[in-house]
Amino acid sequence: MNSKYSEIDQMIAELVDAGLADADAVSGCTEEQISELQAMQSNVQLPDDYLYFLRVAGANPLKYLSVEIDIRSAICAFDIAEEMLEEAPDFDLSGKIFIGNYHFDYVYFFKMNDPGVYVFDEVEERRVCGSFVEFLRWEVNASRKDWEAAKRFSQKIREGRT
Repeated sequence: MNSKYSEIDQMIAELVDAGLADADAVSGCTEEQISELQAMQSNVQLPDDYLYFLRVAGANPLKYLSVEIDIRSAICAFDIAEEMLEEAPDFDLSGKIFIGNYHFDYVYFFKMNDPGVYVFDEVEERRVCGSFVEFLRWEVNASRKDWEAAKRFSQKIREGRT
């Protein structure tokens, strides 16, 4: 098995083990769903690591990740990006395939011939990671830190130390 794929499997297992994802909710997309996403920008090839993620865990939101990267969010991210054009008419949607969003304020995407993950925030577009695996690792680590901080805060409240 490809090491990128085993790393994705490991990250999903970490999320489940930490209580940041429900094992029952982790399921893959159908090929029809993936084809629908790909058809939105047929000139942009989805990277292999992202396709693998969709096939094993992309059907439903991973509830504690800050970025929504399930298939429905990916398909809706194109609509969000189109709405952003009202505020940022110079943002070019061509040559991009959108894969998710953060609170409808940021959209994440791949560009043609580039496995990197990019973000647009109504002001600028920038590359955030060199691959989907890096992006997922970044999200998993951020979610784990947020979860740990929330648990510490909850403990302080129970102990009356706030």
